[in-house]
Amino acid sequence: MIQIAEWWSRERDRAPGEALAALLWRLACDPRPHLEPLLSKVGGHLCVRAMQLVREGSA
Repeated sequence: MIQIAEWWSRERDRAPGEALAALLWRLACDPRPHLEPLLSKVGGHLCVRAMQLVREGSA
């Protein structure tokens, strides 16, 4: 999870909206068990943010 946090800190401001949305969506839907504690807390937020980014990109 530390690696994910480090990646997020680097990429969140650099990735274009649709690319970031796709990455957030994939992370929120990731079935790996070691991500379950993180996703139980922020998975819904990741999906909502991904949809916002896509909507902003199409406006």
